[in-house]
Amino acid sequence: MLIEIPRAPLDELAAFFLRIKEERLENGPCRHQVQHALARELLELRNVGDSLLAPTTTLDQILIVGRKEVLHSSAFADDIAVRQLKILRELRVEAWMVEACFKFTLLNRLAPEWNRVGVALIQGSEFLGDSGRLKLRRLLVEVHCTTSGQMYLKLPPDLCKMFPLEPWQLGKPVQPRWCFMLPKLSRGEVIDVREDLPADSQFADYDELRQYWMDSYGYSLPPAAPPVYFDVVFYGLRNEVFTYPSYCVLTAEPAVYPSDEETRKRIVHDFAEQLAAKIPSVCGQPMLIDTVLDHPPPLPLPLRTPLAQRNPLLKHQRPIINHMPIQKRPPVDHDNEPKAKRKPRVF
Repeated sequence: MLIEIPRAPLDELAAFFLRIKEERLENGPCRHQVQHALARELLELRNVGDSLLAPTTTLDQILIVGRKEVLHSSAFADDIAVRQLKILRELRVEAWMVEACFKFTLLNRLAPEWNRVGVALIQGSEFLGDSGRLKLRRLLVEVHCTTSGQMYLKLPPDLCKMFPLEPWQLGKPVQPRWCFMLPKLSRGEVIDVREDLPADSQFADYDELRQYWMDSYGYSLPPAAPPVYFDVVFYGLRNEVFTYPSYCVLTAEPAVYPSDEETRKRIVHDFAEQLAAKIPSVCGQPMLIDTVLDHPPPLPLPLRTPLAQRNPLLKHQRPIINHMPIQKRPPVDHDNEPKAKRKPRVF
């Protein structure tokens, strides 16, 4: 299903890259948490209004898109200065900026009613406690913005179950096992089980860990401490061990179950209602959701611009290949070519 939402007037908008000062980054438990907490804090500011924003993969910048009169105001300048942010540069607003910033803003505004799990959203603020017992509502959310600023949300709905890792599944002694970590479903290897946070943890207790997950991912972890924690290592980061609460470690990716047409429509309808309630306007345009298409029209193809120019927020950028002329190989005279002797195959 596809939802048509208001057009973003690209010519009337401005885009800033905001850099976080180094002293602010050093005061938090980690750069990722400081960056995401700042981004969520900015969204709640009155002077930011209905602007859109997204953290960058550099962990020290935030991209914000909004009305020119808002971002050029002295009130906005004062707000970012107090939070140890400074304007790095201003850019012309493009469609990819709106897509990236609207996606993060949507994830933040709808949490914890809708929570990111991989590339999808799962409904329910207590979905972690229901894992493995109930079929959870899930939406794959894709944001599309045309070069004219028209925005669409592609929302394939379904039902799923999640299966948290249990300590007994690792055996005694512990046998390392590859699992999936929330919220991105990153694949890591569980190497140990512990009943409490490690002594050298950056978090003093479970409450601080809960706050970290809320600031970084919008997750509302259960108020009760987990029965165990898992030590996890990731491929390429073998020298660093991460400790996860058992709520956030899955044995496999969510299992998808079939659902009827009425259930799918209800999931999209509930999502659209919460979207309009949580994001009443976007960059000055009221959030009016009138169109829900069961069979959406084909979306326009993006312009074939280099990836580095189209979206510098991406971590990996594909190199531009210069095509060389193909040289023809000289013909081979197969008649005079010696025949290879074939050896008999033994079974």
